[in-house]
Amino acid sequence: MRRQERYDEAFAASLEEFAVLDALQEKGRDNPQWREDLDRSVAGLGSLSYEFLLAQHFAKALEAADGAIGHDPDILWFHTNRAHALMMLGREDEARTLYLKYRGANDAHSGTSWNDLVVADFAEMREAGIDHPLMREVESVLKQTHEPVPDAEQAKQTAP
Repeated sequence: MRRQERYDEAFAASLEEFAVLDALQEKGRDNPQWREDLDRSVAGLGSLSYEFLLAQHFAKALEAADGAIGHDPDILWFHTNRAHALMMLGREDEARTLYLKYRGANDAHSGTSWNDLVVADFAEMREAGIDHPLMREVESVLKQTHEPVPDAEQAKQTAP
């Protein structure tokens, strides 16, 4: 229970920090430090999303991922967290669509392809006791994708 309270506190603090930084960014669009702080806060929210996922707090994981995506939809690894949470919440069709939308993107996170990132996340999720039949289906499709799109930018352009 104590661990859950810490996650909830971290989430609330992240949302509060995010709101403050977002408001500052609106007032001072030309301030690069505020932009950098906001980007760091958004990345922290994305990371917290993954932590919620591994702790099996899937609704919170989705909420955090959506918050991060809402501010910077071009960061692909936020979308992996969203897809994972959707899958675990029983929204398989939405998750499948998202997993396949960015299939083959080269730089989803720190030079790692979308395919490799999703497969690595699935392995880490299984180590945490999280499994779902859709994971095997998605892994199979991603492992068959040998022709990556030129870059993540092309994948983003096909997004609805």
